[in-house]
Amino acid sequence: MAAIPVNAPRPRSCGPPLVCADHRDDVPLLAEGADWRWQRRVVAPILRHETLVSFVPIFAAMAKRQVERWRAARLCAPVDAAAAMTHTTFDIIVEAILGGSASLDADRYCRALSV
Repeated sequence: MAAIPVNAPRPRSCGPPLVCADHRDDVPLLAEGADWRWQRRVVAPILRHETLVSFVPIFAAMAKRQVERWRAARLCAPVDAAAAMTHTTFDIIVEAILGGSASLDADRYCRALSV
């Protein structure tokens, strides 16, 4: 992957702010050298195969929840798959990292992410 120069102009439409952060060394996908090695060491434990496999039941449960939302909606029009996947991803994060939280309003957070 080619390095993105620190002084490179920001593209007009480049997606989420995290990907186009002005401080590219703070973004793991764009960091290089010592910054990349440090960030990789920090996240390495969660990226171990055994750890990832332990999350499969949560991934499956959240995917099933999304299918149930679609079935309950009885849609007769195209589905906004990007919005649904954002919602499912958010559900996975809440369950896997936060241990589930009834006090979080997932719909509200997903709407904020789509702005």
